[in-house]
Amino acid sequence: MGLRPPGDGYLALLSEHPYSWHDLPGEDQGREILVESKHNIWICEMGRRETDGEFAEFIDRILHAEVLFSGLSVSYNSPSQGLLKFA
Repeated sequence: MGLRPPGDGYLALLSEHPYSWHDLPGEDQGREILVESKHNIWICEMGRRETDGEFAEFIDRILHAEVLFSGLSVSYNSPSQGLLKFA
């Protein structure tokens, strides 16, 4: 999971498959995430200090959120939205 504290806004990304940061020279170096799979599911959870507390609290809730990938389906128990299911 990629987690970065940019200030008062938070963003967590989860990829179903392993990812890597684009490291080839060019404008996307270090700014693009690559997954070597034809099919992938991404989960993005956003938060902010005002409603989600300190970044460490946000991280803790995200890391303990239940996620289940099954084929092209996902079930995610979002700390902010509750149970989400997509297929």
